[in-house]
Amino acid sequence: MPGRYQFILEAIAISSVIVVVDLLFALLILIGLAGASLFLVVSNALTIEFGAMLIIGGCLMARQPLVDEKRYDSAGKPTAAWRFALLGKQVLLSSIFLLLFGLLFALAQVGLGI
Repeated sequence: MPGRYQFILEAIAISSVIVVVDLLFALLILIGLAGASLFLVVSNALTIEFGAMLIIGGCLMARQPLVDEKRYDSAGKPTAAWRFALLGKQVLLSSIFLLLFGLLFALAQVGLGI
């Protein structure tokens, strides 16, 4: 599989794991508070996590070397700054999918009228 598609699928997988954790968290809240809306709790949690991931991803991407020669050391291995920038890129893309999942849960709540 080409690298670009693998990169996108990894971001979707990361976002899906976060959504599953939030769903389990919301189910625990639903057991304790019978009046809470599952979709509302999940969409609110995903919105907060989206903001946190944007901040973290932006901070990591700020370390990106602008010159290609500074991305790799003399042995040809990626430098720490370049690895952090790639991680930040992954976090930013995952945050976009996280926002889309949150929007899906918010629309499900509105559509179901809960």
